[in-house]
Parts: sequence; structure tokens; C-alpha cells
Amino acid sequence: MRFATTIAAAAALSLAAASAIAGDSHNHGHSHDHSHDHSDDHGDGEKRQLDAHVHGEGVLNIAVEGGELQMELASPGADIVGFETKPETDEQKAAVEAAKKTLSDPIAVFGPSAAANCEIEKADVKLHVEEETGHSEFHAEYHLDCANMDELKGMQVTYFDLFEGAEALEVTVLGGDSQTAFEVTRDAPSLDLSGLDLNGS
Repeated sequence: MRFATTIAAAAALSLAAASAIAGDSHNHGHSHDHSHDHSDDHGDGEKRQLDAHVHGEGVLNIAVEGGELQMELASPGADIVGFETKPETDEQKAAVEAAKKTLSDPIAVFGPSAAANCEIEKADVKLHVEEETGHSEFHAEYHLDCANMDELKGMQVTYFDLFEGAEALEVTVLGGDSQTAFEVTRDAPSLDLSGLDLNGS
């Protein structure tokens, strides 16, 4: 099924990006190229995602087919809870649990168009700690069923309001026959999907 292939591509991007968090964790630079179309150019899209992944920047992959909306998020622990190591104190552990609870509501965090009428079918949020460096990352997987996917015109991302360490999200949208890359930021938190044919109709 093409949908399975699409999701596999998104998963590969997300896992590779998650691995890049630890490796780039001391690079505090930022990428500011805000919207790029990599239709049918998956190699460049993946390279851009990995190059952009630094402190303050997370990766969000979105895949659409029919009424199914799948998303994966990878974000440095420092962006979400303010520290990048394994939680040790009771305060740190409580902060991680609170963040997991917040991230478990993708509709509230990422704000897909209300008219799409999306409902959460799955929300799996974990904190991973890289053994060699001790750096942490949050990884979340979401599956939403949307009754009116044609009405998914965008997302009003509240992620930045919820997590003060977050500055940008490198977003890859896979749908129809194309892959499109965006950057949403604290200053420009809206994701405009109105020009995309997400179901390839």
C-alpha cells in the first residue's frame, strides 16, 4: 500500500532526525528558510530536515491519505523541559511527566483545522536518553482519524506557547504524490496546507 510506504518514509525521517538531536546538541544555530517544496525529491527533503535539527528546533513529520493523519515529532529534551539529560530529581521527573501529558493531545498542541473534524486514535509519547552522550529527546507518534480531510487547510501550532525552549519546527508533509517541507517558528506558528493536494485527487 502506498500509505504504508508514505508512513515508512516519514518514520525514517523522524528516526534519523531523532538521532541527529544528540549529535547536534551543542550547535545552537538556526535555519530560517521557511517554506520549500521538495515534490518527488525525497533525498533533498531528508537532508534539509537533518541539517536543520539543532537546539531550539524539532522535527515534525506529517503523512496523509484518505481520512488518516499520522504525525511524528522528535524534539530535544531541552526544548520541552529545559534540560537535556536524563531526569534525576523529583522536579525533573515531574516536568517530564507533565510534558508527556501535554504532548499526548496533538490536536491541542498542533491545532489542525477544526473543520477537518479530527479525532485522536493513538498518541504515544516517550523520552529517549542517548546512552553515550546522556542527551535526551522526546519522540511522539500520533494517529488521527479525520472525518473531513479535505478541510485540513492548515495548523495553528500552539507548541511554542506550551514549551518555552522551542523556537522552530522543521515540518515535512507527505501526501498525494509529493513531499513538501516547511518551517514553522515561534514568530510564525501557522502551517498553511491549503495549496497542497494531500490525497492526490
